[in-house]
Amino acid sequence: MRKVGPLAKILYGVFFLMLVVGMAALSGCGKQNGRQSEVEIAPEILEKAVDICGGEKGYYVAALDQILFVDENGKPGEVFSFPGRQIVQVAFGDTLYALDYQGQSVLKLDEDGEIAEEYALENPKNVFSDTFVDFEAAESNVYLSVIRRATEATEEGVYVLPWQEKKLTKIFSEAVPLASFGEEGVCIYQNGEIIAYETSDRREADGGMYTSIATGEVLGSFCVDENNAYYYCTDQKVIREAEGQRECLHRMDTDYDVIASSGDTLLLLKRFERLTLVTKAAEKIEYDETLQLYGVGTAFDLSDGTHRDLKEEFETEFGVGVEREPDIGMNQETFLTNLMSGSDQYDLYRFTGMNPDSFYFVKNHAYVDLSSDEEIVDKLQQWYTPLVEGCTYQGEIFAVPSGVTVNLLYYNYRDYPGLRHEDLSTWDSFLDVLERYGGKVQFNRIRLQSVLLEQYAATCCDTINGEYDFDTPTFRKVLQLLRRIDQMEIRYNENTEYQELFAEDYLFQFDNMMPYVEAGWEFLPMPSINGEVSVSPVQMGYNVINPNSEKQELAMEYMSLLAEMGQYARKDTAQQYPLLADIFENRAKCIYGNYAEYGDALDAYCNGEMTEDEAVEAIEEQTRRRMQQ
Repeated sequence: MRKVGPLAKILYGVFFLMLVVGMAALSGCGKQNGRQSEVEIAPEILEKAVDICGGEKGYYVAALDQILFVDENGKPGEVFSFPGRQIVQVAFGDTLYALDYQGQSVLKLDEDGEIAEEYALENPKNVFSDTFVDFEAAESNVYLSVIRRATEATEEGVYVLPWQEKKLTKIFSEAVPLASFGEEGVCIYQNGEIIAYETSDRREADGGMYTSIATGEVLGSFCVDENNAYYYCTDQKVIREAEGQRECLHRMDTDYDVIASSGDTLLLLKRFERLTLVTKAAEKIEYDETLQLYGVGTAFDLSDGTHRDLKEEFETEFGVGVEREPDIGMNQETFLTNLMSGSDQYDLYRFTGMNPDSFYFVKNHAYVDLSSDEEIVDKLQQWYTPLVEGCTYQGEIFAVPSGVTVNLLYYNYRDYPGLRHEDLSTWDSFLDVLERYGGKVQFNRIRLQSVLLEQYAATCCDTINGEYDFDTPTFRKVLQLLRRIDQMEIRYNENTEYQELFAEDYLFQFDNMMPYVEAGWEFLPMPSINGEVSVSPVQMGYNVINPNSEKQELAMEYMSLLAEMGQYARKDTAQQYPLLADIFENRAKCIYGNYAEYGDALDAYCNGEMTEDEAVEAIEEQTRRRMQQ
């Protein structure tokens, strides 16, 4: 649970804003609990209420010079008074603990609300003379998170106070929101991720991490219950995450400052104003109408990411449910056959450019033309032109894109400052650099082959129309490059942890992931195959309306909302990376296909088992057979 004393509110707001990374999530909630109640508390207490925590038989409200006990039925009970003190935060472990801001001390209280023991937060450097970010307890351990306005940043962090030992120990170097994690320790929130620390197995400062979940949200308040379910407030919603599943538990008319768990109830406090109880049992709304989605290749994922947020937004705005059918094992051919025979089982479907058969959906006009909807067209104008062109066939917009992947070349410029951009401008010079520095590259050999083939397809083929030509000087150049790569001593690394990759001094990566920039890598356009302007291949997910659907108008509304999204693929979001904007606008080209399918022929050529002409003919024959299926 994140809890901030009244004297820290402004400072903490500034501090927490610095943690914001990425795009804000859409508001809305597809599930509504309906069982909430405001607790009637005497105004003189409520107007001072700053924190709340669960207890064994109810919960406790901190109200500066008072603590109010409320039973499990939400009925206010005893009021414990602390004249001359400022109780800004409370926490329950083996008993009730309170943080006295005025006296700079931690109080351990007995069941009658009397002070049983007091620990003064004093040391030579006066660590705790400034601002408390959070306060938690797990059994007999107390946890404090503190931030300073002063320049002594080393004093900022999370501390554990084992009550029996009475010795403060720093366990994390930044001041962050906290939540108790049963008897095991605390969870911290940092940069969109909740991390659990087991303090009983603590290593050095900042150590002991044993599990984490990515929220994708900017959190100011969260808690963990006895079933290890996480709850947090964001965008006027209460969200629950458990066992990898995320759901919107409740929609609110305001943002709350503190959330805490007490049995089957969530406690929501808006400081100085409101206390609300919400049951944890979510009740799914039964909608009169529902849009049915089906994913081909990569399914619509309604539990995470773009489509999760979109589902919540759409259901809230239109009162229409959104459901994805479970995978029923249809391949693309079967699904297309059903569409062409008039099936209206699904209102929207999704296919990906990574499947080589994707162009059949387009060529068979298995879509609703979106170009008749002015709102969608206007929104797609914010996307980069090559991406919109990739969703256009014979003047018709057949899809709204999502899941955009563009191949870029990343290099570790910090460890290799002598590298010049011109050294990486062509594949020949790029391979020269690899040989010079020992060939340290992310990805395996098959992926490196695919990168070259994808770039060739973007440069010389029209894959959206199913038009391939491999008997060209440029493709023969690709074959020569692939043979050279096969003969080089290249150190491959398939590690996906960017910071670790950076630490291992690897040189290059081909990917579209922005974390490489944050890890100290720089990105460039793909090297040119033939010395001309390089082309960066793009593969996307294509979201399409079934032309047989009886709910096309609603499906259009869904697509209109989807067209508002697209991190790094929209003109208004990629401008922070001018080079990326240039690539999307001038060098990108959408392709279809999974180019690993040519691996056998390429391996035979590289091993000397095929001549160049034989390899070209084998790949062309393989492509003809696929096109005739």
